[in-house]
Amino acid sequence: MTLALLLVAPLGFPPQPITPESQDAPDKKEVIEERTEIAFPVLRTIPADKDTKGSKATVVELAGLGVRDKYFINAKVYAFGWYVEPKAARKALTPWIGKTPKEMSRDEKFSKAACSDGFAKSLRLVFYRDVDGEDVAEAFDDSLEPRIKTAAKTMKMKDATKELATFRAIFDAGEVKDGDEIIFDLGSGGRIDTYLRGKSAGRIVSPALSWALQDVYLGMDPIEDNEEKARMIKRLPETVLKPETKKGK
Repeated sequence: MTLALLLVAPLGFPPQPITPESQDAPDKKEVIEERTEIAFPVLRTIPADKDTKGSKATVVELAGLGVRDKYFINAKVYAFGWYVEPKAARKALTPWIGKTPKEMSRDEKFSKAACSDGFAKSLRLVFYRDVDGEDVAEAFDDSLEPRIKTAAKTMKMKDATKELATFRAIFDAGEVKDGDEIIFDLGSGGRIDTYLRGKSAGRIVSPALSWALQDVYLGMDPIEDNEEKARMIKRLPETVLKPETKKGK
């Protein structure tokens, strides 16, 4: 299957035969993406950075889910989830407390804040079907190359062409199987730690590439439409951005 517009997906846990539940389940230990029936844990832990003295593990919470579709063949390719560190994300996204996911998805300032370097986050992608690794790599190029050029030109970030080539090489061989997962842990300074089938695939440090990877899903021209972008942040108003209850209420 050619993935010319697909980008990547996470490897790790195969889809579970569980009855689908709504995303609106912040008390659940896992949430089922309804269209693919793939399970996503509500919380996951980003390991401590062994290269940074005093670094501690960071717990991130599921903000929402989405599905990458290949429309002209009517095929679901992978499900994806966005995770954020709750306290820091709330601070960065405070202006949107009380806003709906649809309102946030259409707000350019929200997209800019969501893709910023101000808080730890993760992307978890789980494939719904087998895909050739070279096609995955090409899909990265199609989605990320124009964005890193934008980052260099309009955001004055260091060119990430070399880092993109390194990033692509991670996926440029073999086959990605149904149920495989890829996790991207995104840290300060443009740090991207990639995990493929539960194993580390290395670290790349590039603010431009990190921003581009997030902009694919959360920017104003996302890889899917705004409806899917709103699903990706659907849980924020009831979790990270839940309005505080006044005392006495």
